Amino acid sequence: MDEFTDEIILAFADFLDSVDLTSFARSSKRFGLQKDELGLSLVDRVATQKVSRIIANHDGWKFSDALKKKNREGWPSVLNRLERVTSDELNFHRFIGNGIDFLQNDTSHVEIHRDALGSGDYPLGSSIALCNKVMTEGKHHAKFTVMSEGYMQVGVLRPCLDWDCELKTMHPKGSKDYRDHCDKKTAAYEGDVHWYLFHSAADSLGRVNFLKAGDRLLLGLDLDEGKLEVFKNGSMRCVNYGFRGHYCWAVSITNAFHRAGIRVQSVVRRELSSRRASVTDDVY
Repeated sequence: MDEFTDEIILAFADFLDSVDLTSFARSSKRFGLQKDELGLSLVDRVATQKVSRIIANHDGWKFSDALKKKNREGWPSVLNRLERVTSDELNFHRFIGNGIDFLQNDTSHVEIHRDALGSGDYPLGSSIALCNKVMTEGKHHAKFTVMSEGYMQVGVLRPCLDWDCELKTMHPKGSKDYRDHCDKKTAAYEGDVHWYLFHSAADSLGRVNFLKAGDRLLLGLDLDEGKLEVFKNGSMRCVNYGFRGHYCWAVSITNAFHRAGIRVQSVVRRELSSRRASVTDDVY
């Protein structure tokens, strides 16, 4: 491809997704290593153009943590995260509070920072991970699987797509900033139930909201009835009402002594009766 100009290569590479761009970069020093005056390789230039187009078509992603480029990270890696959070699959996309991050670029899996256990730039407290799907009507379901134990809650918050905030910790129960953000007279913020996070009872060691590796939480939100159901390890734990407006799935993780981690995925529910005391995975 030595006879092709950079412009021809850029036009060709624009048809590639993030995975193919990474392979393309590794195929030749010209594509992946040689840098321009801005420090960008040809593949980086393609990835930044594609990222810019996605943001232009999805205004709600401008505050997404999927866009935040890390040290020594190439732009195809950023593009890969953005492709995931704008896909039909359920993924985390934004953090409120600085104590959590994606695990190895996997946007379906978040965990506490290795250095975020209550010191320095990471004060002790909760951070929120918001999922990418905005739920506005109908029925929705999600499954959360605890990958590493720690203090966590799962539930729903408002999408916060236009909320430009820089908070080191945040839990909606005690956050004036969140209450002020939700104090809007729009359809998205209809009603007065702006969040719900499932409260786990104390375990044998007295730890409240402590989830163990392997715990499974299944959530169902019915916006036609304004109802949220929560199941933990196959047993129904609570039913709440009053949900109106727009929501997204959310996780609250506290950086207290454990590197808590959790994964989210979409599920398709066939039938579930609120009268049942338990539910098995084959219902979903």
